[in-house]
Amino acid sequence: DRFGNVVYESGEGGNLYRFRPDGTEFTLFASGTWNPHASCFDAFGHLFTVDNDPDSRPPCRLLHVIEGGDFGYRFSNGRKGLHPFTSWDGEAFGTLPMVAGTGEAPSGVLAVEHESLPAELQGDLLVTSWGDHRIDRFRLQRRGATFVSLPEPLIVGAEEFRPVGLALAPDGSLYCTDWVRRDYELHGQGRIWRIAPDGAGPPVPSDAPLANVVDAEALVAAVSSGSLLERRTAARRLAESNGNRLLGLVSNGALPERARFEALAALVGQHAPDHVRVLKEQAPRSTPPFDSVQALLALHFDERPSVTRTLELLEDPQGSDPDYLLLGIDSLTPMFRSISRHPTERLVAIANGCVANADAFARSRLIAGLSEALDAAALDTLVTTELPLSLEVRLCALLAARRSDPGNVDIPRAALQRAEPGLRRAAAQWVGEQGMADLRGDVEESLAREPMTSDLFLATLAALDLLEGRPAREFDQLPSSKAAVRLLQRGDLPPLVQATALSIADPNDPGLTPELLARCASSGELVVRREAIRTLAGCGSEASLDILLSLDEAPELSREIELALAERLSRAADHEGLRARLRDRPLTEDAVRAGRLLLTVDDAWRERVLGEALDLVERDPVLAGALADQLLVAIGADAVPETLRSAATSRPADVAGWTAAAEAADADPEQGRMVFFHPQGPGCARCHSVGGRGGRVGPDLSGVGRTQSREKLLQSILEPSVEVAPQFTTWQMVTTDGRVHTGMIVHENEGRTILGDVEGNTTLLATHDLVERRPQRTSVMPEKLTDRMTPREFADLLAYLESLRD
Repeated sequence: DRFGNVVYESGEGGNLYRFRPDGTEFTLFASGTWNPHASCFDAFGHLFTVDNDPDSRPPCRLLHVIEGGDFGYRFSNGRKGLHPFTSWDGEAFGTLPMVAGTGEAPSGVLAVEHESLPAELQGDLLVTSWGDHRIDRFRLQRRGATFVSLPEPLIVGAEEFRPVGLALAPDGSLYCTDWVRRDYELHGQGRIWRIAPDGAGPPVPSDAPLANVVDAEALVAAVSSGSLLERRTAARRLAESNGNRLLGLVSNGALPERARFEALAALVGQHAPDHVRVLKEQAPRSTPPFDSVQALLALHFDERPSVTRTLELLEDPQGSDPDYLLLGIDSLTPMFRSISRHPTERLVAIANGCVANADAFARSRLIAGLSEALDAAALDTLVTTELPLSLEVRLCALLAARRSDPGNVDIPRAALQRAEPGLRRAAAQWVGEQGMADLRGDVEESLAREPMTSDLFLATLAALDLLEGRPAREFDQLPSSKAAVRLLQRGDLPPLVQATALSIADPNDPGLTPELLARCASSGELVVRREAIRTLAGCGSEASLDILLSLDEAPELSREIELALAERLSRAADHEGLRARLRDRPLTEDAVRAGRLLLTVDDAWRERVLGEALDLVERDPVLAGALADQLLVAIGADAVPETLRSAATSRPADVAGWTAAAEAADADPEQGRMVFFHPQGPGCARCHSVGGRGGRVGPDLSGVGRTQSREKLLQSILEPSVEVAPQFTTWQMVTTDGRVHTGMIVHENEGRTILGDVEGNTTLLATHDLVERRPQRTSVMPEKLTDRMTPREFADLLAYLESLRD
């Protein structure tokens, strides 16, 4: 700070600080950003920043910043952002997600607050995109304790329009700096643009708003102005001369929220005793939504929402201001102290429920509160107690302990000995990043303990690397698959570690030699053999196919082998050995599902299946119906005889029907896994991964059953475009030759932009060839996925997704 005191010296990347205009009270406000290039406050005091340059984790970010927030980026863990300890959209517990993805190189952000501009823009954020030649509009929507939005191009320019800074003039004109050229040289060709409302004349220098206004009535009227500068000036002048007029404005529910907020903000800044007394009598509303005025009253007069109200708002905020909900979180801290000392079943149930309903921002506030209010003993109790506290509660306590005392070794040691993978993962990160060499043995023991997940596996390897003194950036530059193969080549691994490494390794990595795969496939451990079969399914070599075809079919691995055969057939439909292996299986629903592709390319087998299914209609109508369901999906209704179509399960006609079908079915999660990974099924694994297996275009679904409700999962499958997370926005890219490419941005760095499509395929584009980018409102995830599943498979798939809680 201005006195030479060290405020923060970790070097973790971009941070945000708060200080007084005279340079005093310089404090760290938020961390975990890459390059917080520009920031602004909206009319209600919410802080936003644009994070410029995602490196290997596109897109760039628009962030809602709260005190103590951690946005997950760790420069010390490598600039690519691929290290297991780096989070870009709230993937790691305790870190915060973005409001929205932005265009490339966002450099300026501005909250629109002026009556001369179109009313529909009021309160929106404008963000410049240097790399995409655009100024985007973001309509903020309150969601829980934060906001969400989508970029909407407002002004789009040509190659030499590279907007950077934004400013709002007193007359409502917008000013934008323009770097013009792509290179960073000081070329002297920069421009400044004025964006003015229709009919506006040339800019005329003027006095500050209301400079000569002395009439109180005129000032009162100005507090309701559409211009933030006028509102604020009028309110402050009234507070200095006639604050009683403002008291009436605060309590006037007929006035716009903006006017009431400015009146209150001006009053609380004066600290007049009479005003304080009257304002404290302005009782908070008894029913939601609780707006920014209520949030400001609660903050300044320590009238935080009660525990009961906070719990209700966590379940349904009903449009309340995010700051009001965050203040309510502060009311919960005494409850957690009570649990650590005198727990009851009721308190434990309430704690579990409130943290389950809390979003990442509410949890961040809770972690900060626990770190300040509870001592190490209390936090240790919350982490390790045998009471039925949820994983989320324990993680909040663990992260609070790390925040308050990073050097504490007892709590991370205890967490490493727990069963919960999420808790061990957070503890491994704590130990690795703090360099706790004495806990190396505890970390190694955790690696061999069940249950194990791919996320925990990689985090543990990363922690051990740090404890061995290797720079984190080396792990960041090493693909996770390579780290897994390197481990597998040692050959002395515990079965669980070996199985997890197989699940993460690229099946076609040269390090996975036929000898290594054969050894794993013949392991005496079922968990290793299962993962070896799954790896063989993804291999492309003839030697790996020979290994797969040579395997004996143990009953417990039959489904895995069927799925592996189907996967290999999808890439080698003419391979007679594969065809024969699938044709010779007993005619069951599983066998027909595995041979879906065969039904379309092998006329003789298709006729056999159709004939035997028809014979079963009278003798075994249940099996006949299951086979008919499979045939309808594989070859279509026109190719299936009427008798079989009549035996098939009735297919729902709309979203409500599919939802009801899922509720009625006796679903099987294990069958659902077969549906998820089946190459001729809905194609989930082309884009999504689970436990290290699958595509990398869409989000990892390994923990989706813990983070998403059943209703959300149903919506994602049946109506994928209703809600799209910002980092998975679909983009339409136009190149210099006029071609249009559509997909999600998988990677963007070093002059390359990689798009992923619905089939999980990627397209490499030269970034300098992109002349236009347009965000789309539709998801890259295809519509009508149910056409690729039987009704039973749909229910099984949903059950499988609900079971994923790693």
